[in-house]
Amino acid sequence: MKILGIAHPRSGTGFLAQTLEWLGLNVGHEQNFQNGTVNWLYAVQGEAPPWYPEEGARPDLSDYDLIIYLVRDPLRVIPSTLTEDPESARIRRKYISAQPQQSMIEQAARSYVEWNRICEGQADVRLRVEDYKIWIPLLAREWLPPREVDMARFDVSAKTNSRHTNPTTWAKLAQELESSTYKKLVQIAHEYDYETHDGA
Repeated sequence: MKILGIAHPRSGTGFLAQTLEWLGLNVGHEQNFQNGTVNWLYAVQGEAPPWYPEEGARPDLSDYDLIIYLVRDPLRVIPSTLTEDPESARIRRKYISAQPQQSMIEQAARSYVEWNRICEGQADVRLRVEDYKIWIPLLAREWLPPREVDMARFDVSAKTNSRHTNPTTWAKLAQELESSTYKKLVQIAHEYDYETHDGA
């Protein structure tokens, strides 16, 4: 079994890689191991991770038995994206409409919408990180070699690779973003079943 996990940066790729390891697979986080990798950059072809240049660009998608696409609440992802290495933003700007002259929050919101759209057409299954108590047993039962799953060991609140961020709200985003960007963000959030009203 060879797995590719893709997502927008700061969407839980480290947690997914760790989960697959707990389930008995040798899957790397942004590194290629025996059973694959979870790497946001591998949503596109031809880019070698600058932080692991020896890993090279993504192989052909046909090399993978299962492609998992992970999503996370935009209210959490967008502020966290602001903490990313500038090289990460530079690479993403090659594939999306975000530009350096735009505000950081505008770039992050455009990145969330457009990078997720890139991921969508390539995956066999889309998972919400918040629903891990549902999809971890599903992965173990439907796609991975049969095994007993002890859910007590899985805890998304452990915050794998967490960073301090300033929280945001939908009301704040409505003020900070261009109207067209905000509308696209609301649309994709609805598609992923996230609330778009503060306090809902």
